[in-house]
Amino acid sequence: TCRRVAVPFLVHENWRWQTPLRALKAVLDRGVIGRVFRARLTYSNSIPVFENQPFLRELEQFILTDIGTHILDTARMLFGEAESVYC
Repeated sequence: TCRRVAVPFLVHENWRWQTPLRALKAVLDRGVIGRVFRARLTYSNSIPVFENQPFLRELEQFILTDIGTHILDTARMLFGEAESVYC
């Protein structure tokens, strides 16, 4: 649709550039811990998300549409494309 109406479509996934995640990626790439065959990514913080971004309170499927995209992109950056997914 964006191509059809000549509107740029951009995705900004900034977690992959965070220093701790880059360091983890380097460790994985060097094989320091061996081949990863399974991973579980979790996320938590103490930032008052809804106070700083009140519009997020109205989002349907908040976890998937806000944080979920970052977690999925981080997993792809660290481990490559998924061979299987379990929910």
